[in-house]
Amino acid sequence: MKTENMNRTWLDRILDGSLTDYYYHFGISSNDELLQKLRPVRAIVLAGSGKRIRQLARHWSALNHGAEILDFPKEERFVTSYTAGILFASHGMGMPSASIALQELMRMLYFLKKGDPEAMDKVSWVRVGTSGGVGLPGGSVVVSTEGLMSDLKPYRLLRGGDGEYWFDGTFPASTCREIISAGTENGVAVVPGKTVAGNDFFLEQFRLDGAICFETPEARAAWLQRLYDRGVRNIEMEGAMLAGYLNHWGFSSFAMICSTLLDRLQDDQVRSTPEELQVFNEKAETVLFNYLQSSLLEQRPFPTVSGDDKDILIPGPASPDWEWLRISALAALDSSYSPYSQFPVGAAGITLDGRLVQGANVENASYGLTLCAECSMISNLCATGGGRLAAVYCVNRQGKALVPCGRCRQLLLEHGGPDMLLMTPQGVRTMADMLPQPFTPGDMDV
Repeated sequence: MKTENMNRTWLDRILDGSLTDYYYHFGISSNDELLQKLRPVRAIVLAGSGKRIRQLARHWSALNHGAEILDFPKEERFVTSYTAGILFASHGMGMPSASIALQELMRMLYFLKKGDPEAMDKVSWVRVGTSGGVGLPGGSVVVSTEGLMSDLKPYRLLRGGDGEYWFDGTFPASTCREIISAGTENGVAVVPGKTVAGNDFFLEQFRLDGAICFETPEARAAWLQRLYDRGVRNIEMEGAMLAGYLNHWGFSSFAMICSTLLDRLQDDQVRSTPEELQVFNEKAETVLFNYLQSSLLEQRPFPTVSGDDKDILIPGPASPDWEWLRISALAALDSSYSPYSQFPVGAAGITLDGRLVQGANVENASYGLTLCAECSMISNLCATGGGRLAAVYCVNRQGKALVPCGRCRQLLLEHGGPDMLLMTPQGVRTMADMLPQPFTPGDMDV
């Protein structure tokens, strides 16, 4: 912990009793008896919506044999509940609102842990929320590796016209790995990526649907493509500030888990049904609770990977999120070029390091030159860093599973191996099932 960055001139006066700290927006003070019951806190979970916070607290209570839920008295700004070692708090929408919540919670934690850096650092912070995907369809789950502003620079604030305060926007790689591992253990694919946080929901996000709009479709497309090329996988409203403040104090464990509501490369407006949005939200919450159960209930270690700590690599999913892959394959249909057959095909795969790759069929007047969707997907795989495929789903325009042709089975075997999983009309099969006695690189040895 970076104790030199803590406002101890104020905080230590709370500890010695010479001052009472009023956490005004939460309706509680350091003298309240309720706060004393929070001293065992082990994690702080943040979300934008008060309704969601209540649901999360009830869920965690149920997982802990109906543990008592303690609610904070004031709910005008933020809804806050404590149960079974976790403080759940809403933060509203946008970095100004969330910064109020975060600063008061950091002060509160300093008081609860009596200023002990080691005790404070044992507390994990997790924000769960929604976002716009960048190259990811609705229903994807992103764990942030870095929080940036819309110009791809870290969070900063004006210093009264005399300069700027700059912050570090990186999220701890080890926590990111733990969350991905906890998700894939339970069949939920989690995509690591950078996150852009905008001060403004419309203008800074280059949206074309605001009451005020300064951008052209071409400028919007260029900005979003620039984000994608720089590793940004979603856009939301709080992450850059969250990472900046928690890094400033030196916390070693904090993360942000967001479900995507749409792919911003394709659209600005969320057009999913309420039922689909519910499914999207539940995916992020599933990842959150998998992580909390793994880290706080079972206390079991997570697999790690040797090498640069910034590389977030994990084993592939033992039980992939097939519905997410199906939706991703459907989204790829938009890129199909099929004027001759009128039979668009989409393909989506998840790699061993958690990346999503997609492809669609591209036809040609000479039918023999047609590229199948699986060919496009594997070209995408090779163009974005290579690696191995763990699971693949191919669909028609109705979302029904399709079986790859012989050529594509050979390609999938080359880039996924015999253990790669493939969804078929008869269920999940391995590539060893789909292509017995294959021709492999080993057969080229002489």
